[in-house]
Amino acid sequence: MFAIVFISFLSLFYLLFVSKLSSCSSLLNTAQLLFKMTLIKCDASEMTEANAFLGPFCFTLFIFLVVFVCLSLKKLNQTEIQEERDCRMRSQYFDPIQNFPDRIDQLLEAFDRIYVDQQAELLRLKKAGV
Repeated sequence: MFAIVFISFLSLFYLLFVSKLSSCSSLLNTAQLLFKMTLIKCDASEMTEANAFLGPFCFTLFIFLVVFVCLSLKKLNQTEIQEERDCRMRSQYFDPIQNFPDRIDQLLEAFDRIYVDQQAELLRLKKAGV
């Protein structure tokens, strides 16, 4: 998505300002200007001098769409990926304290089976006369 938006703005800035700005004299220079704008290291007064309305309008539109929308979507995507990893980690590894009551129940059931088996064996031995 970023590439499509960036190339669209590249062609827009190149076609609008090719004859008015030296920083837009070639596609490479225009791309460098746009990357500087992405990093907010560009002088917007050049564009205002080149075209009083379209310069600030295109600059504002570029900053809004690329910096705020595209780059925040990338951050959102990274956050979603991290949350998915965390969820998988939590499902694979459990907290021993959460399973402690279940383990105690299993242990008590095992003791109960052993006790019942011993009582049954003792009763069988008493009946056999041992």
